[in-house]
Amino acid sequence: MRTHTGGTLYVVATPIGNLEDITLRALRILKEVDVIAAEDTRHTSKLLAHYDIRKLTVSYHEHNERRRAQELVAQMKAGRSVALVSDAGMPGLSDPGYEIVRRCAAEGIPVVPVPGPSAILAALVASGLPTDRFLFLGFLPRKPGARDRLLEGVAREPGTLVLFEAPQRLVATLRDLHRRLGDRRVAICRELTKRHEEVFRGTLSQALAHAETNPPRGEITIVLERGRSADGAADVQAESELHASLARGASVRDAADAVARSHGIRRRTAYRQALRLVEASTADVFAYGTLRDPALVERLTGRAFDTEPAVLPGWRAVGPQTSRSGYEEIAPDPHAEVHGLLLRGVDAASLRCLDAYEVEYERRTLSVRVGGHTVPAQVYLPRGGRT
Repeated sequence: MRTHTGGTLYVVATPIGNLEDITLRALRILKEVDVIAAEDTRHTSKLLAHYDIRKLTVSYHEHNERRRAQELVAQMKAGRSVALVSDAGMPGLSDPGYEIVRRCAAEGIPVVPVPGPSAILAALVASGLPTDRFLFLGFLPRKPGARDRLLEGVAREPGTLVLFEAPQRLVATLRDLHRRLGDRRVAICRELTKRHEEVFRGTLSQALAHAETNPPRGEITIVLERGRSADGAADVQAESELHASLARGASVRDAADAVARSHGIRRRTAYRQALRLVEASTADVFAYGTLRDPALVERLTGRAFDTEPAVLPGWRAVGPQTSRSGYEEIAPDPHAEVHGLLLRGVDAASLRCLDAYEVEYERRTLSVRVGGHTVPAQVYLPRGGRT
């Protein structure tokens, strides 16, 4: 370890928008150092002029970082002090800074952080998402392959994800996040600390729709809901597909089989995840035939449900004399309709009771008419009678 006899490198955080956010210590350091190394000298000159700081300023950016770091280290070894600043926030976080800090550490030159404004932390605490653990991703890779690999690697990250993005690439990035990570909750933080500060909170699909109709401007920080822990549970994209498949009326087994094949995960894992989704959901059930009797439904499930008249268009009733089961069934018929009842908010446990009763039937989601409106409902269909 080398003994230090020269200058010091100060890594100074600067405002991310509002000039009042700079600390008193940062102002003192900027006034006292011999040289200020700035990512963009023109941008930094506005901050220095605002606080009447007159100091030698040199450029330090990604295109001259290696050469300039070598020059500045030589000056510090000669006893001069240097303040490193970026355009906004803390240098070294998605901004130049690593190279000179690495060299100073190797040469035994003190590196003194001067903390302050941070778009990462400001967005995180304003997002409404968990802050106990987070992972900062910076800017995502531009190349699709590298981007997909990174997102695949963080799909099960148990911490909240924070990343930067340029406004012109926000829509494409939200599409990629939705495609690879599922429809998670997200906060899109724009122009933080500035006059037009905005935080949009919702799901990725909602954020995408908002960005497509309201083209964003300014600096953007994305805060994304944490993924699942790597405990064998289906990843969030698989969960999103399971949810969509179940909503279309697929059985738990069929939905799990399809997702297991497409994602290369264990069928038992996908099946358990599908069951958890079903347990957390309720459904409206179109009841015809014997299930049209509320008393029977209550005997089967142990519960009574709100009901209202409903119509299933495009199907006709098949009487017990001609049906295969000996009970009333339905069959496709574009010119007919079946009248029945809609059981409102049937819970998962009750659905299993009805499934056991209708063991020869399969449950699918179809559109029914209620009071002049069309709504989705679960319907028990004779096997082979699907549309």
